[in-house]
Amino acid sequence: MQDTVKVDPNLLNKENVQPLQLQKQHVEEHQRCEAEATAKRRDKEKAAVAAATEAARLREEVERAAAERARREEAQEACRKAEEASWREERAHEEDAARYAVALAAEEDRRRVEAQEQGRLRRKEAEEKVKVWCNSNGFQDMNTQKKTLRGATKFPLHTAVKNCNQEIIGMMLIAGVDKDVRDSKNQTPIALAAKLNKGGSHGHILTMLL
Repeated sequence: MQDTVKVDPNLLNKENVQPLQLQKQHVEEHQRCEAEATAKRRDKEKAAVAAATEAARLREEVERAAAERARREEAQEACRKAEEASWREERAHEEDAARYAVALAAEEDRRRVEAQEQGRLRRKEAEEKVKVWCNSNGFQDMNTQKKTLRGATKFPLHTAVKNCNQEIIGMMLIAGVDKDVRDSKNQTPIALAAKLNKGGSHGHILTMLL
């Protein structure tokens, strides 16, 4: 004969169901906490990734801005150097032009002084030759007339024209002789030369007296 044990269902519900429910709640609470922790960890990871991405973007922007600023500064420096080089070149050209102008003016002054000195020497030489010629031909000087044996008057230039003496006429012109003097026949030296010009004999003298 077997013994039979009777279990009261009411006792099972009261004694065992409540611990099972608590265990289930603890599991669910643990799972919820783990899920929240996982979510928070993921949020932190996302935030960290986003922060790192933003930091990288900001760093890239800063680097790009620095590179752009360096490029602009380099371009400005190159432009400044080019302008300075152009200015120096222009100044050098101006200084060269100024030095050339000074040298040219000095050369012109030298040539003018030299020409004046040569002219003075030529005039002095011409005056001496004319004086000798006038003395040898009975004239006081090249601008003073004298009377002929017939009572007429003539100037040294008329006599030089009559004798076709181109050299002494040239010397008189250099010495500053008066070309418009008139003899007793009211003739100027050029009029006398035109009158005596036969076959071009006084052609060159006419040119000299013009």
